[in-house]
Amino acid sequence: MRRDQKRCLGILFCLSGIGLTVLILCIFFVFPPALTVRITNASLTQFKLSEESLNYNLALDLAIKDTNKVFPIHYNSIELVAKYGKEGFAFMSSLPHFKQRYKNTTILHTILQGQQLVRFSERELSRFNLETVAGVYGIDVVATMQIKKSVSARVYKREWICRLMLPLSSDQAFSSFKAIKCINSI
Repeated sequence: MRRDQKRCLGILFCLSGIGLTVLILCIFFVFPPALTVRITNASLTQFKLSEESLNYNLALDLAIKDTNKVFPIHYNSIELVAKYGKEGFAFMSSLPHFKQRYKNTTILHTILQGQQLVRFSERELSRFNLETVAGVYGIDVVATMQIKKSVSARVYKREWICRLMLPLSSDQAFSSFKAIKCINSI
């Protein structure tokens, strides 16, 4: 081989090594962690509208699965908002910070309970009355998380929407609830 050919092969080899290194670094540091969020259990024991005040009691088991195969994930904050139509009625931002091992599932049990002033539109009020007669309510739970990989300082904000159809039950027990996979919206 000539000297010029050897030099070209050397440069090509170095460039391919640099390209491979950049690709690996992008995978570890740039792309957000892969998570699956599901609600595995839910029960609604109170959902009553009195004038413009909504009384509610919603219990949830939120399952967060880290599908990453290499690094653990740190959860800096997790916030839950329960919505009926466009109106948010329950808020929780005090879920604990934690570190999750890779290829692991963490289940967070939470109860959203209280009374909230709501202003339903005519359409939402009509829907609420129809669902009250049916005894089954369509509630969206929005889970917003600030997460980071253990090898990176970059914090990612992710949001999942979980669409629930919940019957009003008389006790806190989870009755024949089918797990719901939440949709990543960011």
